Amino acid sequence: MVQLRVKFEQRYEVRFMAKEGRSQHQILETLQKLHGPNAMSQSSVQRWVNRFQKEGDAVQNKPKSGALTKRLAKMEAVHQAVLCDRQSSIREITRQV
Repeated sequence: MVQLRVKFEQRYEVRFMAKEGRSQHQILETLQKLHGPNAMSQSSVQRWVNRFQKEGDAVQNKPKSGALTKRLAKMEAVHQAVLCDRQSSIREITRQV
């Protein structure tokens, strides 16, 4: 959880510095001073600066194609199977879904 928070903090910092007009190299140097070995890589800085310039201010990753939708559908099917028969075993539910 802490690593994820640090990633988002760095993305916000990159966004801020890019809006200030700093170069990617300057942003990378600043992140390395602030975060040391935990600083994002040069390629990540480039990717996020380009993304902020082209697509706007969102610091979240783009959703993966289909993976979450499939997982949610499977979870809903399991939930419905349990609601239909609360005495079912895990094996029975697995066969149904």
